[in-house]
Amino acid sequence: MPLRLKLALSYLMIGLIPVMAMAFTVYHQASQALQEQTLNALEAVANIKQRQLQDNWQSRHNQLSTLASNLGTSYAGLDAVALISTANYDRPIFENFIKTFGYRELKLISSEGNVLFSVLRGNDYQQNLNDPAWRDTPMGRLARASLDGQQTLISDLANNPQTGEPSQFLIAPVSSEGELQAMLMLELPIDPLNSVMQTR
Repeated sequence: MPLRLKLALSYLMIGLIPVMAMAFTVYHQASQALQEQTLNALEAVANIKQRQLQDNWQSRHNQLSTLASNLGTSYAGLDAVALISTANYDRPIFENFIKTFGYRELKLISSEGNVLFSVLRGNDYQQNLNDPAWRDTPMGRLARASLDGQQTLISDLANNPQTGEPSQFLIAPVSSEGELQAMLMLELPIDPLNSVMQTR
């Protein structure tokens, strides 16, 4: 190979190596910056969604607590028979409530676990949630936990055994002057939760 060609190739390599090294460095830095930007954007979206879900759960908790408190005042001193009669009289109010706030079902459950009232009157209507058929359902477990602790609870998503669809159950004690009248249970289908997750 002639010396002239060797020198030309040497000068070319000396010039190309730094350019290629610089190009690789710039590509690597740009790739890292893009990755960090994407991760930051995803983290921001996750934080927004977490906040939206927390706000939604707080809103649901407030709806449940407010209705339970109002029922405690309205149903004070009623025995089971009078409570059932009054709840049936209030059926249009309950139907409007679940329609307005996106619930699927509203139930009133006695301290013994009997489903005294149900808007939809499904298979569990007038059944005892402590019976073997209902004890291990999401509704049965939540009712027992709420009765044991006398507190408002919101379950995780679980399949409703009656519909086979994922639902979230909410329960609160209906009390008057410290005396338990009944338990108020609401069923929230997955659609309202999906709409929160899909909101941009």
